[in-house]
Formats: sequence, C-alpha cells, structure tokens
Amino acid sequence: MKRALLTVLEIGLLLPVCASIPIHAFIVCDADGSPAVATETVRDHISNLNLVFSQVVMDFELVRLAMITNENWLSISSSNSAQHQALCATAHGTGGIELYYVEEIDDCVAFKTPSGLVVSRDANGLSVAHEVGHLCGLTDIYDDHEGTTLRVTGRSSRNRMPNDYGRPDFSIPHAKRLERLLMYGYQNSSKLAITGGDIYGLGRSVRRNEESGNYELVWDLYNVEVGFWEHGTRTPSCD
Repeated sequence: MKRALLTVLEIGLLLPVCASIPIHAFIVCDADGSPAVATETVRDHISNLNLVFSQVVMDFELVRLAMITNENWLSISSSNSAQHQALCATAHGTGGIELYYVEEIDDCVAFKTPSGLVVSRDANGLSVAHEVGHLCGLTDIYDDHEGTTLRVTGRSSRNRMPNDYGRPDFSIPHAKRLERLLMYGYQNSSKLAITGGDIYGLGRSVRRNEESGNYELVWDLYNVEVGFWEHGTRTPSCD
C-alpha cells in the first residue's frame, strides 16, 4: 500500500484538502432483520476508501448507516433497472454518495447506478473504491477480455503512459502494470494505484453503427481514461 500512496508526491502536485465527502450507507435486511453485511464491513470499506483516495487528497466520512427491510432487494440483477432504481430511490439526493448493500448481484460484486452504488456481500474495500473511481470520472481498463481478441502485450514504455509522471519501471510487462491500477477491470488484491495520466490498455466504448443505427460495444487498444489529473474530479457524481 505504501507504494501506491507515493503517487501525489511523485507527480509534484500539492493539492488543498477538500471537504469530507459524506457517505450514506444502507444495508438490506430480510424479514427477520438479518443484514446482508455486517456494519463493521461497511466501516472497513470506508476506511479502505480513504486510504486509496488519500493519493489524490480526498476524504470520505460515513455520516449515516441504516437498515432497510425488504427481501425483494437482497438479490439484485444489474440489468433489472426497475429493481435497482427502486432500491436506490431510498435516499437519493443526499449531497453525498449513497451505498446500498445487498446479499448478491447476479453478474458482478458492485455497480454504479444513476442514484448510488449497489454493493454485494462479496465485494471488498477495493471494489467500492473502484466504483467510486467511476463516480470521479475514471473508466475501466483491461489487459484482455472475453469480448474481444485484442490484448495488451509487450512491456511498459513512456509512449504507453505519456502524460504520467514519477519513476516507472519499464522492465515489467505492461499487462502487469495495469493490474496495479485502481481502475483495472478485474478483481484482485493489488489494484491500488490512481495514476496521474492516461495509460495504454484495452478499453471499451459505446458507438452508433451508421448502417444499422444501433449502438454497439466497441473494444480497442488506446490510452484509456484512467488518469486522475486528465479526467478525474474530486467531486464524485453518479450522473
């Protein structure tokens, strides 16, 4: 963890400490009052969030921790917008970040909605920090993905991280470097670093097919928008 926390110093930026960002957390319970996660889990996630985002001098404060009794929300489908919209309507518009803890999500451990973050009991602190990275304007980066034959190969170089700073080790495979980034698209225990500039990797975007008029998911290799100083904001938003 100490290595990741050097980022701000390495790029030579002195940032003012921003006001603490309030976190409103809600834990879904079954009819007997059994919670999807323990309250201590939520507190641990916020502690980890503060540790990760200290790299960009951001601070988060848990200001509310409440229970919601609704068995229909214990298991969430990320594709069922009516379901997660109903869940996230519980306290939307608090002026902070709303976290909704459930037992399970069908295809991920956490995801962003227009009204808050939905987090499963399988998520860890880095999962929550990754989703908050999205709220700060950063996008996912991969080394490979089952949706495409494209993959990141070769070693790191200055051309692959042209606007980043510090003293990077160019001897390692570039794919290994991506695994260290907070915005790496897969779960692991080493995705801690918030980079200053964008990094070459595998990214995705939604584009309109001019012939069919349909919108399609497109994968490509390019400098992906993971650089906090290029694309990030210290005022996270679900919009």
